[in-house]
Order: sequence, then C-alpha cells, then structure tokens
Amino acid sequence: MIPAALHLVAATLLVLALGPPSPLILALALLLSLAPDLDTPKSLVGSLLPSVSVPLERRFGHRTLTHSLPALALVAGATYLLAPRDWLILAGAYASHLLLDLLIGVQGITLFWPSDQFLTLTGWRDDGPAPRALLLALLPLLLMAALWPQLRPWTVPITAKMALANPIATPSPTKTAPPSVRLRFALPAGVGLSALRVRAGDVITEGQVLAAWPRVEATPHPSATPPPMPTPPPMPVLPPLDGGATRELEAARAALDALMIAQAAERDDLLARQRQELSEQKRSVAAAQGALDALGPQQELEQQSAQAAIEQAEQVLTDTLDAQELADETSAQRAQERVHAAEAALRKAQQAQERLSTAQNIARQRAEADLASAQDELDGLPDAQAQALARLEAQHKAATLLASNRVERANTQVEEAQMARQRAQEGAAATATAQAQAHQLAITATTVAHLAAVTATAAAIPTPAPDHIVSRASGKVIAVTAEEQEGKLIVTIEVMP
Repeated sequence: MIPAALHLVAATLLVLALGPPSPLILALALLLSLAPDLDTPKSLVGSLLPSVSVPLERRFGHRTLTHSLPALALVAGATYLLAPRDWLILAGAYASHLLLDLLIGVQGITLFWPSDQFLTLTGWRDDGPAPRALLLALLPLLLMAALWPQLRPWTVPITAKMALANPIATPSPTKTAPPSVRLRFALPAGVGLSALRVRAGDVITEGQVLAAWPRVEATPHPSATPPPMPTPPPMPVLPPLDGGATRELEAARAALDALMIAQAAERDDLLARQRQELSEQKRSVAAAQGALDALGPQQELEQQSAQAAIEQAEQVLTDTLDAQELADETSAQRAQERVHAAEAALRKAQQAQERLSTAQNIARQRAEADLASAQDELDGLPDAQAQALARLEAQHKAATLLASNRVERANTQVEEAQMARQRAQEGAAATATAQAQAHQLAITATTVAHLAAVTATAAAIPTPAPDHIVSRASGKVIAVTAEEQEGKLIVTIEVMP
C-alpha cells in the first residue's frame, strides 16, 4: 500500500505543478500513475483486473514491459492524440511511476525493454523505511500545492512592499481593456423607446431580448382544401388450392406408411416362424441322434444277457454230459434225457440270441433312418425358408411399388395444382402491381396539385413582422443611444464583453 500511495501523491504533485486540471484529467493521471503495475495481480490495479494482470505477469514478468520506455512512448502518443492539451500531464503521471520504481525496489525495472537488463538507482526495499520517509516528505508539498490558490492573496502585500523598497523596478503590466461591441438595430415604425428591455449598466447575455413590442396580427387567409384521394384498387382474388389432390396425396402417403409397417411385421413374423421351425428341426435331429446313441448300450446289454444265457446253457450241457459219463446203466436213460433237455435249452438260447440280433438290427436301422430323415429335413430347411422369404419379399416389393406409384401420381397432381396456383398468383401480383402503380400515380398527381395550391395560398399570406430583437453578444451595457431616420428609431447599444 505504501508504494501505491507514493505513486498517487507523486502524480498529484505533478498535476498541480503543471497547471490546474479538470477533474477528469486528474482522475486519468492518477489511474496512469498506477497503470504500470498492471503486470502483477499483487498490485492495487492488478488485483482489480486479474484477467489482464495474470497473463501479463506469466508472459513478461513484473517490472518489464509496462515499466519500459516503449510503454511510456506508447502512452505519450495515445494521450497526445486523445487529449492534446493535457498529454504532458498524463504522460508525466505514467513517467513518475517509472522514476519512483527506479528508486524503490531491489530488482529495479527493465527500462530499455525488450532488453532483460534491470536498472535501479538506489535499490531501496519496498518494505524498508525509505519509501515511508519519501511519502512523509511529499505529503507537506502536496498540501501546499493544494492550498496554493488560497495562499496567493497573501503575496499581494509582499509585492507592494517590494515595489516600495525598489521604486525603479518595472511595475506589473496591466491588461489592455477589450474593445466594446456595438449592437445596432431599427425599431418598426410607430414603436418607441418604451420597447427597449435593457438600460445602461445592465449585464446582458447572448440570446437575451433587447426590445419587444406587440405583434400586429395579419388578416387570416383561407387555406387550400385537401382534395379527396383516389380510391385504392381492390385486392385480386386468388383461386382456391385444389384440396382433393392434397387429400389424395395424404391418403397415399398414409397407405404407403401403413403398408411398410405391415410388411415389416409380416417379415418379422415369417422370420420368427422360420427360426422356430429351424429350432424344432434341430431338436428333432438331436432327439433322433440321442435315441440312436442310447440304442447301442441297450442292445449291448441285451446281447450280454443273451450270451450269458447261452453260456449258462452250455455249462449245463457240459455238466450233464459229464454226469452221463459217470452214470451207471440204471441211470443212463435219465442222464440221456437230461442231456437232450440241456441241448434243447442251448438251442433255444441260441435261437433267442439270433432273434434278438435280428430285432436289434431292425431297431438300429429304423433309428438311423429316422436320424437321416431328420437331418435331411434340417439340411433342406434353410433353402425352403430362403425361398419362402424371397417369395414374401417379392410380394412386398410389388405392393410397395404400387403404393409408391400412387404416391407419385398424387404428388404430381399436387405439384400441378401448386404450379397453376403460382401462375395465378404471379398474374394477380402483376395485375396488383400495375393497379398499385396507377393508384400511386393518381395519388402523386393529386398531391402535387394540392401542394401547388398550398404553395400559392402560402405565397398570398404576408410574412408576419418580427415582434422582438435578441442580443448576439454578452457583457455589460455601457451606453444606449437612439436616432430617428425615415420615421423609424435606430437604436445603438454599446456592450463591454
């Protein structure tokens, strides 16, 4: 805060020393005295404009670009163009900041930017005692400069005493009195000096009434009667647009949209049924394959059971034969019967095995035939489904073509109706334009005639005479004189500006 206050005090002293400025110039000078610190957000002006100070500090750094002679030259040129009378005050305020920063700050400033060499005169620290001491020294000077206009009357006695002490001194020059201005005018006939509104010693301003008298009203003159204007032509009536073609087009488009929706639904339904058929056929093939796969283990078990029965019968036969060999003559007949029975049981088991093999072969052939039939149906199903889908798409294409042709015919009818209406509109517009032009020509002719009548009427009315005279100058009235010429009073008023 101390550096900012020091910059403001120095700029104010500079402004008061160069001349009494306007409040606007003083405010601009104070702003320019802080403007170089716009390159850092830590300063007073930089904290108010962070969107400008932050990019400047990141790009160039503090006390570089804005603290250089090129920046001072740019400010001086801009102020000279915008405020040529006060450019020296504004540029001096900016330069005062650079001078103080050469004194205050260990780093210094890059006065000759774009050179990166920092310059300093004293190297005083910003937070040291030197800036405070300098600020305390400048504050009394600022107070004296601010009160100097009130202290100036005290210098008059001193000047008088100096004149008495030095009588041969050159006296103070006196200003030459400005020349007076004479206002000369004539009053109308019959108007006396009582019409004057000013006297000697009065102070008048520019535009003030010097003399005034009653206005003489002229005899009113009848004005020209406005003529009746021509009746505007009627608007052309356009033929109505053919609604049947539009309705037919809307119906054809609706039918085409409904057909597309129905065809999409029918195609989706066919695809769903085909997927279901394919899935069912795959399940049939899987079931036939499963039945065929399950038939092998079952037949093997049956063969093992039949083989076990044969082996059991063979073992019984073997045991019976062994028993027959060991039997005596009395039991030989019985052993022989048991042998025949065992042989019959063996033949029966063998015949049962043969019948089982035949039945198993037949069952396996039937299962293989069922699997082959299901696989053939599964293999032929995609072609059949593709043909069915092709037939459906051909039917859909034919129906879509018919509906599209209907839409095109309806659209052609609508376009023909619109073209006919457009031609009628163009013809009506041409007729309306011609009628409007003729009506405008009639109005113009009537207006010109009325203006001519009004002009003639106005020319017949006499111009009213003035009833007052105003001043073209401002100042103090020194003298008022009057003389009569040709029945009118010629008044002369001498004014000191």
